[in-house]
Amino acid sequence: MMKPHLLFTLMYFCLELEAHDLSPPKLTVDVSVIKKTDSVTLKCQSSSTESTSECSFFAQSETLFVGRCLQNITGAEILIRTKRRSPATVEVRCSYTVKEGNFHFTSVESDPSTIEINNLLRPDLTVNPRLISEKDSVTLNCQTSVSLTECSWHFKGKSRARRFSCSKTLTGAELIEITSLRVPAKVRVSCSYLDGTKSPESEQKTITIQLPQPELRVNPAVITERDSATLNCVSPSSLSVSECHFYFLKTKTTKSSSCMQTLTAAELLSMSSQRSPADVELTCFYSVEEQEGNSQSPRSNVSYIHISVERKRTSVTSADSWSGDLTTGTPKISDLLPPDLTVNPRLISEKDSVTLNCQTSVSLTECFWLFKGKSRAQHFSCSKTLTGAELIEMTSLRVPAKVTISCFYLNGTKSPESEEKTITIQFPQPELRVNPAVITERDSATLNCVSPSSLSVSECHFYFLKTKITKSSSCMQTLTAAELLSMSSQRSPADVELTCFYSVEEQEGNSQSPRSNVSYIHIKNTPTTTQRTSPYRTTSVISTTIEEILSTSTTVNSASSTRRSLHTSLMSTNPQPAVTEETRTTTTTLLTSYVTSVTQSTESQSDRTLLYVVVIGPGFGVTVGIILLGVTLLCSKRRSKTRATKR
Repeated sequence: MMKPHLLFTLMYFCLELEAHDLSPPKLTVDVSVIKKTDSVTLKCQSSSTESTSECSFFAQSETLFVGRCLQNITGAEILIRTKRRSPATVEVRCSYTVKEGNFHFTSVESDPSTIEINNLLRPDLTVNPRLISEKDSVTLNCQTSVSLTECSWHFKGKSRARRFSCSKTLTGAELIEITSLRVPAKVRVSCSYLDGTKSPESEQKTITIQLPQPELRVNPAVITERDSATLNCVSPSSLSVSECHFYFLKTKTTKSSSCMQTLTAAELLSMSSQRSPADVELTCFYSVEEQEGNSQSPRSNVSYIHISVERKRTSVTSADSWSGDLTTGTPKISDLLPPDLTVNPRLISEKDSVTLNCQTSVSLTECFWLFKGKSRAQHFSCSKTLTGAELIEMTSLRVPAKVTISCFYLNGTKSPESEEKTITIQFPQPELRVNPAVITERDSATLNCVSPSSLSVSECHFYFLKTKITKSSSCMQTLTAAELLSMSSQRSPADVELTCFYSVEEQEGNSQSPRSNVSYIHIKNTPTTTQRTSPYRTTSVISTTIEEILSTSTTVNSASSTRRSLHTSLMSTNPQPAVTEETRTTTTTLLTSYVTSVTQSTESQSDRTLLYVVVIGPGFGVTVGIILLGVTLLCSKRRSKTRATKR
């Protein structure tokens, strides 16, 4: 027969084995960086289907709490219990207990969560733009809670921080040199500052440095159905390019091959799903083989190949087809081929330029240009670069405008006209300015969509990139952080990306500008602690009567129930004191505790004491006032005891 204690041991062993089956909990902290006076919420979450009876929280080797699975603790309490001094980084873990009958089973501990306790506030880091090449620049801005000129910059992979300006513009090449990385690279950066002690590090931001953009060259740019064109995707010679890719915009198809490729007109038309005459639009990018795999460059410029229909020359077989002298051979019908017209680019502003190229079947330097709406042709070079403003002047149009153009040439007789091409001249691009670029959840930011003063702008539109939502309003608009977060469907801390465009009212209807630059507004969490206020901000007087406080204290005997009024005024000789609601609440609480004790000790006295205490505030004055009040009341208490002894 098995002994009872052995049976109990086996049962306990089995139950202990079962306890190991409890899944580890997940510990979450609502803030990872706090000051000593701040609070942090710890939550120990178990995935067990059994009901959790209690949770335990540990920091270092010390137990912080045993009880509820949701706890609040201040930074000062953590420092006291872990025997640490600020600044300190503390790792917190938790476990939970499940009760089954008379037995309690404790889970393994959770993964650690880090809480940084520091008297300095965490800086805010903004990075703009986040995608650059080696030649481009990026602006890093480390915004601190104190006025400083230099900050510490921490680059991932580098053990030592760099010291330079808190607002710094660096090129992609400089970032590559600092981090010892190779293009393409992702540079992760954060910042901190020194003000007596080291501040917590900012949130880490990533800057992507991409491969240089290639250049796509096509030769020739105009071919017939029987011709071929050579495509050359030109990349930097310093790179070891493994492959190039030609991307057809119309069909979104990619042809991968060597970086120089010759394609027939039939292949080009097939890849772009077009029929001649047609303009085939394409771009290119290249691949570089890395240890981690292939990296791709950004896309090149867009190039056009015009494929024209091959026309047969008109053959004259009858004398009736000729006019004049048969020996001269002057034809009645022109046997000249129509020229091919290319226009690049087709979308410009007044300040931009467009290249017109009238390609003829004979060698000529000058051509005739026909602008739709103008009866007379203009005579200038067969290859001409014009600005949008010059085209507007030639056509007598107004921006925005669509300029339709064709060309022809003379070689004994007038050639047929080329195919018409359209150039769109759009409004100037606006500039989006945001001020300030970094706000808290309680602040607002002003958006200003700046357009040319020469235009009569009817309305501006702010476009949020994340949600693709447009807010139409006046061109200068102030939005709260809550509105910005709502429009972008984000929660703080967040970077709100937006752009803008404007409308101009025309006779035919409203015309819209292109979009502006992309701007960022960084919205950070509002600090949970009350900041020390300057004594020169607001004017406030706190007046509390003991009459109000006595109503919550113990009722005195009828003989001593005479109204006592101790008028406490927290005022300042400074005309602009700053007194917070927290100060008022704290002062009232202290007054209540003192007056209650005095009231209880002086119930038997019939004499009435009128006490006036003037407290000079705020800040130091509030503290002095409370001390004076305590001393006065204690003195009164001692005097009452002396009188009672004498009697």
